[in-house]
Amino acid sequence: MIFIFVFFVACGAYQTPPPTFEAKTFTTWSKRAVNGSRRAEVLVEFTGDDGTQDLVSILRLDLVGNDYERGYAHGYLLAKEIVEFQGPALSKYFADEVLDIDISGFPEPLQDILRVLQLKGAVAAPDIFRAACAWVWDREEAFVPKYIIEELDGMGEGLCASLKTKDCTPSEWTNKLRALNMLPELIRMACTAYGAWGKATATGKGLIQVRALDFGTGPWANFTVAATYRDRSAASPSFVSITFPGFVGAITGVSQSGIGISEKVWMTYDTPDLQPGTYEGRSDTFVLRDILQNAKTRLGITSL
Repeated sequence: MIFIFVFFVACGAYQTPPPTFEAKTFTTWSKRAVNGSRRAEVLVEFTGDDGTQDLVSILRLDLVGNDYERGYAHGYLLAKEIVEFQGPALSKYFADEVLDIDISGFPEPLQDILRVLQLKGAVAAPDIFRAACAWVWDREEAFVPKYIIEELDGMGEGLCASLKTKDCTPSEWTNKLRALNMLPELIRMACTAYGAWGKATATGKGLIQVRALDFGTGPWANFTVAATYRDRSAASPSFVSITFPGFVGAITGVSQSGIGISEKVWMTYDTPDLQPGTYEGRSDTFVLRDILQNAKTRLGITSL
């Protein structure tokens, strides 16, 4: 069951508990389906505490089958959204963000790629960022789980099968999607998470998990996807991941096993900045996906 939470902030404090909407009440399933998987639109119109009208609009996927089949369905059902997200929407985001990039903390090979931004500016940003993401994939490919590879392969196939255009090559799109999935790794995403339990909650019991995506507006606000993953063989728990078109990693989600994940960068009081790291391992979004997909209990997961 999927719920939608809407949060209001007034003068730095929550005046009332945020409203909660049961997704099925506001979900309209599309006729588009493939091999048992389907998509829907979720639209919630509401009135804020200050009387203003607002809405929540997200895409919803029900992905059924093994890793390749679910990737194929993702690509097939969101083909147009993936193309738009990967193209104009993300290009504008790169151009808008170019002036805020500090390349000094990146490895030398990445600095060499990103240094072109300082020379050419926003006009070169889309191509440079994509080249940098591709470099990260090449660096970390040996650590990528097999099921992620299969899902991305399926996504490229499904996208071209849906578009049915002569110039759509599945292998080319798979490579684009591989690079796209390295974006959180490249920028070392630094989002916000919050947890409360027991007496810290309004009811005095249970657990509350709050996730704030600090990517900003643009494509991240306009292309949100709630994707449910279900394995026909029941080899792994079903789970829901809040994601974007073409993404296979996880930053927020909850599984049938009662496991919830939220990405939060490691910052400490004595070193209030991103902790140093390398691109010599598994992407953090893939580690979180491992937890979400494979954890049977909160005590551990099976694939790491």
